[in-house]
Amino acid sequence: MAKVLIAIVSTGDDKWLFACLSSLSTSIFTDFDVMLIVNNSLSGYSLPPREYDYNLIIHESEELLGFAQCNNIAFEYARSNDHSYLMLLNPDTILHPHALSKAIPFLDENKDYGIVGCHQIDYSSGDWTQSNEWMKETMEEASSLGSQPHTQSGMKIINHYYVQGAAMIVRMELIPSIGYLDPVYGTFYEETDLCRRCSLSGNKIALLLESKVKHYEGGHWKKNKVAHYKRDRLFLRNQFLFLLSDPLKRSFLVQFALIVLNQTEAIIKKQKNIILSIYHYPSILLSVVTLIPTILKMRVRNLKILNAAKLCEWELAIH
Repeated sequence: MAKVLIAIVSTGDDKWLFACLSSLSTSIFTDFDVMLIVNNSLSGYSLPPREYDYNLIIHESEELLGFAQCNNIAFEYARSNDHSYLMLLNPDTILHPHALSKAIPFLDENKDYGIVGCHQIDYSSGDWTQSNEWMKETMEEASSLGSQPHTQSGMKIINHYYVQGAAMIVRMELIPSIGYLDPVYGTFYEETDLCRRCSLSGNKIALLLESKVKHYEGGHWKKNKVAHYKRDRLFLRNQFLFLLSDPLKRSFLVQFALIVLNQTEAIIKKQKNIILSIYHYPSILLSVVTLIPTILKMRVRNLKILNAAKLCEWELAIH
């Protein structure tokens, strides 16, 4: 069985998908299988030809699932088939030939890193030197939090609290203790939540600056206003789910109020690519209120992961 499973979820993104699948054939590292999860396969989707020089597994879902549910199919497959790592890769990406040959040896050597992400490059960058907008913003955020690029095991990296699910690699041996992607999110913040659980379990997260992937960014939700509105609703709702389920935050009501203030400002000023009207915001708040029991369960789960890591650390200390 291959060492790495690469999971790609597609809902008909043919404009980018074929380039993505073709780029995998150029990889210097070849010990991988690819699982293409076809989301809503009854929608007239045309499957790609199986003419690639790697093992391509196609899983067809007849119903429309969220990003988390689709990738959990790959997590289950990777766990059942003893893959060491699972790479989540968006269809609007192109993998650099050396991306995996840089990332996998780093993970093999640094067992304390549970999740790593690739250096995201602007999709139109011909020489692979221009970072995309998400990468630029994330590097600035990491710097503001005191994390700077440094060299470890011959690889230039930057430690951060999360990496984007568009190009992330997860150490599969962590899954029994931290779980899969939480399907309650559907899409947006589900990978941030998984990274937090990785961190709570005592494992590190990093961006590998020499492992590169071109990413178009927002290839699905940018296609029309309906998709964009749906994105805004999920993005804003899921921000509540993520922040309110943080076991290290004590005041639930204060945290709720702060999120409302920040989101109201973002909607009014059209920040973070939000086009949703402020008049739609009450319905989002109502959906959050109905999910409070779920949020509290998430918070308890996260606290259990944290306490289990502390207990393990204490046991190691006394021995």
